[in-house]
Amino acid sequence: MPVDLKAGTISVPQALKRSKKHGLVLDEPKTARSRRLIEIGPDTIAVLKRQKKLQAEWRLKAGPVWQDTGLVCTKEDGGPIKPDTYSCMFSRLAARLGLKGSPHVLRHTHATLMLKAGVPLKVAQERLGHASIVMTGDIYSHVLPGMQRQAARLVEAALKARDQNVTTGGEARPQSREK
Repeated sequence: MPVDLKAGTISVPQALKRSKKHGLVLDEPKTARSRRLIEIGPDTIAVLKRQKKLQAEWRLKAGPVWQDTGLVCTKEDGGPIKPDTYSCMFSRLAARLGLKGSPHVLRHTHATLMLKAGVPLKVAQERLGHASIVMTGDIYSHVLPGMQRQAARLVEAALKARDQNVTTGGEARPQSREK
């Protein structure tokens, strides 16, 4: 099941793609890494529960024409929304909220916020479905320079805590090789 509200996870087993022969189809993601399990928080779970309730209402209204695609965002008959249409709808909603953006910008914001919050690059790579950690680092390297100062402070704090532990009878302090 792609969305497991009890476990608080979303799996990404497929991607919606446009086929010249068949229109919109669910197919393999572009990379094996794109298949992933993403943990979600309580606020996201609440939003998804409201969406599920809305879709249940649509299902009742649609009756036998309902398309059970298993998608979270659908048309009122359960069918998939064309990616271009979805992007336009998203942008209009963002504008009504006083924001500029697209689903891609939201993804970029998610990645940037993760890295600024100190989420390890490997975890960000897994959540984003990037094929390699190098790709994630290359794309979001602009976030990392500002994190250098924070890293320096964390290292210094750890060293001070270690030094304080040594002076208060904690673990032994290694001898310096400098003379």
